[in-house]
Amino acid sequence: LIRRTIEIDKPYDCAGAYKYESVGPLLIESVKVSDATAIIGLPVVTTLQLLRKIKFPLTFKTKESV
Repeated sequence: LIRRTIEIDKPYDCAGAYKYESVGPLLIESVKVSDATAIIGLPVVTTLQLLRKIKFPLTFKTKESV
């Protein structure tokens, strides 16, 4: 199963060496995380919490404000 998954996905550049959006979950029984965005890359929720903690100014532009 592992060899076939590697042949199909070629997950060499992936966090944890599996692609969550492809056949990689066949190898995983469960995932326990506090920030689900960390599964596919940058942990967005955790990053925003850390930026708020250091009082980094967070602003968001909308189409209306551009």
